[in-house]
Amino acid sequence: LLDELRTYYVTNTPLNNEMKAVVSFAGGVSVEMNYSSNGSGAYLSDVRSALLYKFDYDTATPYNSNHPNFYSQMQQDMMQAKPCEIGISGAGGHAINVDGYNTGEDTYHLNFGWGGSSNGWYTLPSGMPAGFNSVDNAVMNIQGGIYPFIEFDEMFVTETSGDGDGQVNPGETAQIRIRLTNRQSFSTATTVVATLECTDPRATITDPTGTYNDIPPGSSQLNLLDPFEVEFNEGIGVCTIPFTLHVTSNGGYYADLDFDIEVTLNLAGWPVLITNGVPGSPAIADLDNADNDLELACGDKNGEVHLYNMNGTELGGFPYNTGNQIYGSVALANLDGDEELEIVAASRANKVVALNPDGSTLFDYTTDSNLLCTPVVADLNGDGVQEIIVQTITKNLYVIDQTGTIYPNFPVTLPNFMYSGVGVAVEDLDGDGAKEILVPCNNGVLYCIDTSGSTVWSTTLSGTPRSSATIVKFNNEYKIVIGVSNGHLYILNSDGSVEHEYTLSGDIRTSPVVINPTNSNVIGDLVIIVGTLSSKLYVIDWNGNDLAGFPYSVPAGIESTPAVADLDGNGIYDIVFGCNNKYLYSIDMNGNPTSEFPIYFNHDIKSSPQIADVDGDGDYDIAVGTNAGMWIIDYKTPFGDGDLLCGIYRFNLARTGSVDCSPITGVGSDPQLHKYFITQNFPNPVANQTSISFGLPNAQVQNAQLKMYNLLGQLVSSYNIENPKIGENTFVWNGKDNNGKDIPNGVYFYRLETDSYQSEIKKLILLK
Repeated sequence: LLDELRTYYVTNTPLNNEMKAVVSFAGGVSVEMNYSSNGSGAYLSDVRSALLYKFDYDTATPYNSNHPNFYSQMQQDMMQAKPCEIGISGAGGHAINVDGYNTGEDTYHLNFGWGGSSNGWYTLPSGMPAGFNSVDNAVMNIQGGIYPFIEFDEMFVTETSGDGDGQVNPGETAQIRIRLTNRQSFSTATTVVATLECTDPRATITDPTGTYNDIPPGSSQLNLLDPFEVEFNEGIGVCTIPFTLHVTSNGGYYADLDFDIEVTLNLAGWPVLITNGVPGSPAIADLDNADNDLELACGDKNGEVHLYNMNGTELGGFPYNTGNQIYGSVALANLDGDEELEIVAASRANKVVALNPDGSTLFDYTTDSNLLCTPVVADLNGDGVQEIIVQTITKNLYVIDQTGTIYPNFPVTLPNFMYSGVGVAVEDLDGDGAKEILVPCNNGVLYCIDTSGSTVWSTTLSGTPRSSATIVKFNNEYKIVIGVSNGHLYILNSDGSVEHEYTLSGDIRTSPVVINPTNSNVIGDLVIIVGTLSSKLYVIDWNGNDLAGFPYSVPAGIESTPAVADLDGNGIYDIVFGCNNKYLYSIDMNGNPTSEFPIYFNHDIKSSPQIADVDGDGDYDIAVGTNAGMWIIDYKTPFGDGDLLCGIYRFNLARTGSVDCSPITGVGSDPQLHKYFITQNFPNPVANQTSISFGLPNAQVQNAQLKMYNLLGQLVSSYNIENPKIGENTFVWNGKDNNGKDIPNGVYFYRLETDSYQSEIKKLILLK
């Protein structure tokens, strides 16, 4: 039983009742305890001998209470985590353990035995309970012995493959360094060897052994030069993997130390926890347009606007408090022409605010009532001045220019107001050079308002629109797609007349996402994606037919407008959305879950995700708000990013809700003389330089340029083609912009542009 007892101590396992009896009996035997029916007893003078000669401690010193250093020695022992035993009297005699000292109150933690009923903090000697009022003697300076007491202290992870962010992701290989500590008052740990074990099939240990320098009592050591190495399998998702570290030392000591390694998909520095959460979609862009580094903006239900860098650090000047809750998404736009993007937010404090990237206010406009909507930014009349469109809960539609001045003929009072979080849609539907505003109101009517504030048309729907309308451009013709509360999905012509009305199941709470996944020239091949409160994801074609594998059922309602991208680079688009069961889902266009999904967040997700390669590692990242804050998922795939069809809520950061689904035309990638073409760069990924071949049909081509865009569609750099020739040309790119500045690692898109031609888009990966 004593050998079994020892395993409890070396593995830090709590003692069961049997083992408690064993240790009590062993202690009694060591001091030759006198057991009888009237009680039991031993002499404190025998404790020292037992510690030295029975338990192999190095030191154990007897003290009489009249020793001048009696209490100072006791305090010193407590500070060094050394227990002591004292003899007390007053109501008979008793021996008790002292195992703590409170410097602020000058009290000692006493262990009386007796089932623990009297254990606690007391002054000595006068403050003891049960009539004890005298401290007579003690055994102190108890330390050493032939064995150490080694414990797990801290773990350090260094990836040898992966993104190097210090977090373990699926598919990565990592070196594991573990700091071990040796408890104070025990023997120095010598010849320390640790062996790592894992029986979980999701991890493979490729180097199981680590060696350590000697560890004196109260000290620690790290296997700095001899780390363990572990491979974590691809496709294992977010999980916790248990490990055991078997430690041996001193020619006979061993300890089994259990610990876990968390496998995460979170980007380093994320999530950022925000009280009351983020109901709207994030907005990711290089706001200051100066450093090629992306920032993330969002609004929360505390009424604050946040701006973070990609490490999850809030930037100077933020958060900005608007005074009340923000229910919608923030918008980004260049309002003042200074090459920086401003953040536009609407709050329940009746405020529309436009903020510079440093947190200063461009303007702060007060409306007549609460704003629960997503602000939309657009140049309504084509004069180069951006306007901001919002609606209050008192039904007033406001148009505010980029200086914070109300637009002529506005506000306009409509018969009803929009549902919480919803925004208008904006586009030039009739081709007159001025944009119309589509306002979906709670009375079941979609209103089309022109720049004079007049109602151009209104269409009565069969239910209440709980999400924004989507405007679809296809071959110079505009269509409008909108869902309503009774599950009906409408396709309207640009004059508001109904082209199609389809019946789905459940309240449609997501804005329709419309894509052209096959780059078809036939409008019937367009695909519409919506989620409903009946826990279904619908993917239908323009004619109302379900695509194979859909509708896809999930356990709870969907209020998160999906994003669409080929996450894993397998050539099949993936639909990413949050669900009211606290999971983030990704379902491919065949109705199959994407690898690693669903991902559990432990928080409801009503926010629409934004997809971008924010860390420049060649894999897509997914930013999404929850009712507890903001997350960025660092999605891992061995194939790199695929195509991005709809990575931003409402299709752009201005939140206009307008998308061009017209087919992209190009001549393909085969070089042919006297034709436009552009080829895939080689080599790709790009380490130092890469070559891009392109073709020009004649000598009259004007202003030929190669333009480079980031994942958000923002122009990174443009390169003028000097003295181009007819036929094939070659451009060598060295990873720098046209000012000679290094472009950061990441995924970029490029195309050939002239005054009369735009090529198809090609993708390259920069990995210097």
